[in-house]
Amino acid sequence: MIFDFDDAIYTHDFFKTKVLTHMADAVIVCSRALAVWAGQYNTQVHLFHTSLKFSAYATYTKDYTEDAKPAVIGWVGTANNHYDNLWFLAAVLRTLVAETDVPFTFVLVGAGGNKNIYELFEHIPGLQTEFIDSLEWNNPESVPQEIQKFDIGVMPLVDKGEWNLARSSFKPLEYMACGVATVSSAVGEITNVIQDGVNGYLADSENEWVEKLGRLISDRELCATLGKAGQEHVRAHDCYETIVPRMVELINSINRDV
Repeated sequence: MIFDFDDAIYTHDFFKTKVLTHMADAVIVCSRALAVWAGQYNTQVHLFHTSLKFSAYATYTKDYTEDAKPAVIGWVGTANNHYDNLWFLAAVLRTLVAETDVPFTFVLVGAGGNKNIYELFEHIPGLQTEFIDSLEWNNPESVPQEIQKFDIGVMPLVDKGEWNLARSSFKPLEYMACGVATVSSAVGEITNVIQDGVNGYLADSENEWVEKLGRLISDRELCATLGKAGQEHVRAHDCYETIVPRMVELINSINRDV
Protein backbone atom coordinates (compact mmCIF):
# COMPACT_ATOMS: atom_id res chain seq x y z
CA MET A 1 0.00 0.00 0.00
CA ILE A 2 1.16 3.51 -0.85
CA PHE A 3 -0.25 6.28 1.32
CA ASP A 4 -0.21 9.70 -0.35
CA PHE A 5 -1.22 12.88 1.46
CA ASP A 6 -0.63 16.48 0.43
CA ASP A 7 -1.79 18.50 3.43
CA ALA A 8 -1.31 18.44 7.20
CA ILE A 9 -4.36 16.19 7.59
CA TYR A 10 -2.96 14.90 10.88
CA THR A 11 -4.03 18.19 12.44
CA HIS A 12 -7.64 17.09 11.85
CA ASP A 13 -7.40 13.30 12.27
CA PHE A 14 -4.13 12.41 13.96
CA PHE A 15 -4.85 8.77 14.79
CA LYS A 16 -6.07 7.69 11.35
CA THR A 17 -3.22 9.50 9.59
CA LYS A 18 -0.66 7.96 11.94
CA VAL A 19 -2.03 4.43 11.45
CA LEU A 20 -2.14 4.69 7.65
CA THR A 21 1.37 6.15 7.60
CA HIS A 22 2.68 3.32 9.76
CA MET A 23 0.94 0.59 7.72
CA ALA A 24 2.04 1.82 4.30
CA ASP A 25 4.81 0.21 2.25
CA ALA A 26 5.67 3.73 1.15
CA VAL A 27 4.43 7.22 1.92
CA ILE A 28 4.32 10.04 -0.63
CA VAL A 29 4.16 13.65 0.53
CA CYS A 30 4.56 17.02 -1.16
CA SER A 31 6.64 18.99 1.35
CA ARG A 32 9.56 18.62 3.71
CA ALA A 33 7.34 19.47 6.67
CA LEU A 34 5.06 16.53 5.84
CA ALA A 35 8.09 14.30 5.24
CA VAL A 36 9.44 15.09 8.70
CA TRP A 37 6.09 14.25 10.29
CA ALA A 38 5.63 11.03 8.31
CA GLY A 39 9.22 9.99 9.00
CA GLN A 40 8.32 9.49 12.65
CA TYR A 41 6.16 6.51 11.69
CA ASN A 42 7.61 5.17 8.44
CA THR A 43 11.14 5.01 7.03
CA GLN A 44 9.98 4.87 3.39
CA VAL A 45 8.89 8.47 2.86
CA HIS A 46 9.18 10.00 -0.61
CA LEU A 47 8.86 13.67 -1.51
CA PHE A 48 7.09 14.62 -4.75
CA HIS A 49 6.05 18.24 -5.13
CA THR A 50 2.60 19.06 -6.42
CA SER A 51 3.31 19.30 -10.14
CA LEU A 52 1.89 20.21 -13.53
CA LYS A 53 2.15 19.24 -17.17
CA PHE A 54 5.09 21.35 -18.29
CA SER A 55 4.30 21.25 -22.00
CA ALA A 56 0.84 22.71 -21.41
CA TYR A 57 2.35 25.76 -19.73
CA ALA A 58 5.53 26.13 -21.78
CA THR A 59 3.35 26.57 -24.87
CA TYR A 60 2.39 29.90 -23.32
CA THR A 61 5.88 31.05 -22.34
CA LYS A 62 6.12 34.77 -21.61
CA ASP A 63 8.00 36.75 -24.27
CA TYR A 64 9.67 39.71 -22.59
CA THR A 65 11.15 40.89 -25.90
CA GLU A 66 7.75 42.14 -27.06
CA ASP A 67 7.17 45.89 -27.02
CA ALA A 68 7.25 47.00 -23.42
CA LYS A 69 3.99 48.28 -21.99
CA PRO A 70 3.24 49.14 -18.37
CA ALA A 71 4.18 46.07 -16.36
CA VAL A 72 1.37 43.69 -15.44
CA ILE A 73 1.31 42.24 -11.93
CA GLY A 74 -1.06 39.28 -11.87
CA TRP A 75 -2.74 36.94 -9.43
CA VAL A 76 -4.80 33.87 -10.38
CA GLY A 77 -6.95 31.66 -8.18
CA THR A 78 -10.29 31.51 -6.41
CA ALA A 79 -10.42 34.92 -4.79
CA ASN A 80 -13.30 34.01 -2.48
CA ASN A 81 -10.91 31.71 -0.60
CA HIS A 82 -8.10 34.27 -0.35
CA TYR A 83 -9.59 37.45 1.07
CA ASP A 84 -6.90 37.85 3.76
CA ASN A 85 -4.11 37.25 1.26
CA LEU A 86 -5.59 39.71 -1.20
CA TRP A 87 -6.14 42.27 1.56
CA PHE A 88 -2.40 42.10 2.23
CA LEU A 89 -1.64 42.39 -1.49
CA ALA A 90 -3.89 45.44 -1.77
CA ALA A 91 -1.91 47.12 1.01
CA VAL A 92 1.33 46.33 -0.84
CA LEU A 93 0.01 47.74 -4.12
CA ARG A 94 -1.32 50.87 -2.40
CA THR A 95 2.18 51.59 -1.08
CA LEU A 96 3.85 50.67 -4.36
CA VAL A 97 1.66 53.08 -6.35
CA ALA A 98 2.41 55.85 -3.87
CA GLU A 99 6.17 55.30 -3.93
CA THR A 100 6.90 54.77 -7.63
CA ASP A 101 6.50 56.76 -10.82
CA VAL A 102 6.68 53.57 -12.88
CA PRO A 103 3.24 52.73 -14.31
CA PHE A 104 1.86 49.23 -13.84
CA THR A 105 -1.43 47.34 -14.01
CA PHE A 106 -2.84 44.74 -11.64
CA VAL A 107 -4.85 41.83 -13.06
CA LEU A 108 -6.85 39.58 -10.75
CA VAL A 109 -8.04 36.35 -12.35
CA GLY A 110 -10.79 34.52 -10.48
CA ALA A 111 -12.52 37.43 -8.75
CA GLY A 112 -15.80 35.52 -8.87
CA GLY A 113 -17.86 38.71 -9.01
CA ASN A 114 -17.14 39.26 -5.31
CA LYS A 115 -17.76 42.93 -4.50
CA ASN A 116 -15.61 42.72 -1.38
CA ILE A 117 -12.67 41.63 -3.52
CA TYR A 118 -13.33 44.41 -6.03
CA GLU A 119 -13.42 47.00 -3.27
CA LEU A 120 -9.98 46.00 -2.00
CA PHE A 121 -8.40 47.32 -5.18
CA GLU A 122 -10.88 49.71 -6.80
CA HIS A 123 -10.27 52.47 -4.28
CA ILE A 124 -6.47 52.51 -4.49
CA PRO A 125 -5.61 55.90 -6.03
CA GLY A 126 -3.69 55.56 -9.27
CA LEU A 127 -3.93 51.77 -9.55
CA GLN A 128 -5.12 50.39 -12.87
CA THR A 129 -6.94 47.13 -12.14
CA GLU A 130 -8.54 44.49 -14.35
CA PHE A 131 -10.83 41.86 -12.86
CA ILE A 132 -11.55 38.56 -14.59
CA ASP A 133 -14.36 36.89 -12.69
CA SER A 134 -13.95 33.36 -13.99
CA LEU A 135 -12.23 31.15 -16.52
CA GLU A 136 -13.08 27.87 -18.17
CA TRP A 137 -11.20 26.15 -15.36
CA ASN A 138 -11.62 22.68 -16.88
CA ASN A 139 -9.77 23.80 -20.01
CA PRO A 140 -6.06 23.13 -19.34
CA GLU A 141 -5.11 26.07 -21.57
CA SER A 142 -7.22 28.71 -19.83
CA VAL A 143 -4.90 29.45 -16.91
CA PRO A 144 -1.58 29.51 -18.82
CA GLN A 145 -3.16 31.73 -21.47
CA GLU A 146 -3.90 34.33 -18.80
CA ILE A 147 -0.60 33.92 -16.97
CA GLN A 148 1.28 34.57 -20.22
CA LYS A 149 -0.13 38.12 -20.12
CA PHE A 150 1.51 38.78 -16.74
CA ASP A 151 4.98 40.22 -16.32
CA ILE A 152 5.02 39.31 -12.63
CA GLY A 153 2.99 36.60 -10.90
CA VAL A 154 2.33 36.98 -7.18
CA MET A 155 1.34 34.67 -4.34
CA PRO A 156 0.93 36.39 -0.97
CA LEU A 157 0.22 34.06 1.95
CA VAL A 158 -0.31 35.69 5.32
CA ASP A 159 -1.21 32.68 7.47
CA LYS A 160 1.96 31.00 8.73
CA GLY A 161 0.13 28.27 10.63
CA GLU A 162 0.96 24.58 10.45
CA TRP A 163 -1.37 23.95 7.52
CA ASN A 164 0.34 26.47 5.24
CA LEU A 165 3.81 25.55 6.44
CA ALA A 166 3.16 22.02 5.15
CA ARG A 167 1.77 23.10 1.77
CA SER A 168 3.40 22.65 -1.60
CA SER A 169 2.03 25.75 -3.27
CA PHE A 170 0.83 25.23 -6.84
CA LYS A 171 0.23 28.82 -7.92
CA PRO A 172 3.91 29.89 -8.08
CA LEU A 173 4.72 26.78 -10.12
CA GLU A 174 2.13 27.83 -12.69
CA TYR A 175 3.70 31.27 -13.03
CA MET A 176 7.20 29.82 -13.22
CA ALA A 177 6.20 27.20 -15.81
CA CYS A 178 5.10 30.04 -18.10
CA GLY A 179 8.44 31.80 -17.63
CA VAL A 180 6.84 34.63 -15.64
CA ALA A 181 8.86 36.31 -12.89
CA THR A 182 7.37 35.17 -9.58
CA VAL A 183 7.12 36.75 -6.14
CA SER A 184 5.84 34.54 -3.31
CA SER A 185 5.51 34.78 0.42
CA ALA A 186 8.30 32.89 2.17
CA VAL A 187 5.92 30.30 3.66
CA GLY A 188 5.95 26.53 3.36
CA GLU A 189 7.55 24.34 0.74
CA ILE A 190 7.83 27.13 -1.82
CA THR A 191 10.93 28.25 0.09
CA ASN A 192 12.57 25.05 -1.17
CA VAL A 193 11.52 25.81 -4.75
CA ILE A 194 12.23 29.51 -5.17
CA GLN A 195 15.82 30.59 -4.61
CA ASP A 196 15.46 34.24 -3.73
CA GLY A 197 16.94 36.38 -6.48
CA VAL A 198 17.83 33.38 -8.64
CA ASN A 199 14.61 31.90 -10.04
CA GLY A 200 12.11 34.23 -8.38
CA TYR A 201 11.69 36.35 -5.29
CA LEU A 202 10.61 35.45 -1.77
CA ALA A 203 9.11 38.22 0.33
CA ASP A 204 7.82 38.39 3.87
CA SER A 205 7.03 41.87 5.18
CA GLU A 206 4.99 44.47 3.32
CA ASN A 207 8.14 46.54 2.82
CA GLU A 208 9.95 43.59 1.27
CA TRP A 209 7.06 42.98 -1.10
CA VAL A 210 7.03 46.63 -2.15
CA GLU A 211 10.79 46.65 -2.69
CA LYS A 212 10.89 43.50 -4.82
CA LEU A 213 7.85 44.36 -6.90
CA GLY A 214 9.36 47.80 -7.40
CA ARG A 215 12.52 46.26 -8.83
CA LEU A 216 10.58 44.08 -11.23
CA ILE A 217 8.14 46.64 -12.63
CA SER A 218 11.09 48.85 -13.58
CA ASP A 219 13.39 46.14 -14.97
CA ARG A 220 11.98 43.98 -17.75
CA GLU A 221 15.34 42.26 -18.25
CA LEU A 222 15.34 41.17 -14.61
CA CYS A 223 11.84 39.77 -15.07
CA ALA A 224 13.04 37.78 -18.08
CA THR A 225 16.07 36.42 -16.22
CA LEU A 226 14.08 35.28 -13.19
CA GLY A 227 11.28 33.96 -15.39
CA LYS A 228 13.63 31.85 -17.50
CA ALA A 229 15.36 30.41 -14.43
CA GLY A 230 12.01 29.65 -12.80
CA GLN A 231 10.73 27.88 -15.89
CA GLU A 232 13.89 25.78 -16.10
CA HIS A 233 13.50 24.78 -12.45
CA VAL A 234 9.94 23.55 -13.03
CA ARG A 235 10.98 21.70 -16.19
CA ALA A 236 13.82 19.94 -14.37
CA HIS A 237 12.15 19.19 -11.05
CA ASP A 238 8.42 19.88 -10.66
CA CYS A 239 6.49 18.70 -13.70
CA TYR A 240 4.71 15.51 -14.73
CA GLU A 241 7.36 14.82 -17.33
CA THR A 242 9.99 14.56 -14.58
CA ILE A 243 7.99 13.25 -11.63
CA VAL A 244 5.85 10.54 -13.26
CA PRO A 245 8.84 8.32 -14.21
CA ARG A 246 10.12 8.60 -10.63
CA MET A 247 6.71 7.66 -9.28
CA VAL A 248 6.40 4.70 -11.66
CA GLU A 249 9.79 3.45 -10.50
CA LEU A 250 8.68 3.73 -6.88
CA ILE A 251 5.52 1.72 -7.56
CA ASN A 252 7.48 -0.92 -9.48
CA SER A 253 10.03 -1.23 -6.68
CA ILE A 254 7.27 -1.89 -4.17
CA ASN A 255 5.71 -4.50 -6.46
CA ARG A 256 9.07 -6.24 -6.78
CA ASP A 257 9.39 -6.40 -3.01
CA VAL A 258 5.93 -7.87 -2.44
